[in-house]
Amino acid sequence: MSLSMTIILSQCTNRKTGGIAGRISSDNFIPGTQSEIFGQWRSKILPFKESSQRFETLKAEELYCGRSFSEVKKSRSTLNADLYIISMGFGLIESTRNIPSYDLTLSGKNGSSLSQKITDTIDYRSWWEQLNNFLHGNPMPIKTLVEKANHSTKKELILIAMSGTYLKMIERELATISEENLENVRIITHHSNQLSSSRLMECRMPYDERLDGDGSPY
Repeated sequence: MSLSMTIILSQCTNRKTGGIAGRISSDNFIPGTQSEIFGQWRSKILPFKESSQRFETLKAEELYCGRSFSEVKKSRSTLNADLYIISMGFGLIESTRNIPSYDLTLSGKNGSSLSQKITDTIDYRSWWEQLNNFLHGNPMPIKTLVEKANHSTKKELILIAMSGTYLKMIERELATISEENLENVRIITHHSNQLSSSRLMECRMPYDERLDGDGSPY
């Protein structure tokens, strides 16, 4: 980690760069329960976990694109911050980490969404914890990151910028962070209704259409 005093956590995006050939997509999945779909995803990324050299990869910050992610990268540069990405496919990853190209998500109902393949109720929190435990050996990597940042020689500000579905996915993990370690956490979101914990509500920095609407200067 750099000497930065700010860490930004932002979500992955539906829009991705990279070629179509060899890209993992929802077309390759057989409909089933969430547990079955997760098993299919795990089998597809197991070779990458074992040896990333078997895949064509690119940095996560180069894979994800779109207006919102461009703004996040600008903020990272302005603040000289470390950027981490909350990915439904690869868990919590540093923006400079290389990952294979893929075109799928759990959110939404477009053609790349695995929600169209899952036959039971989607539990975003369980997906997040199982994914990180499988890939990183830690079901709660955000909690670990916040604790390390809070106990570093320079306490680092943690900025978490999330939409509703992603906030729902990590909310249970955030709620396990101690009050002391939440002091330097700020949750930037338009979807505060996804926060069931009063402690997390105190961390929020809400915004509305004046910042993100059609007439917004941003």
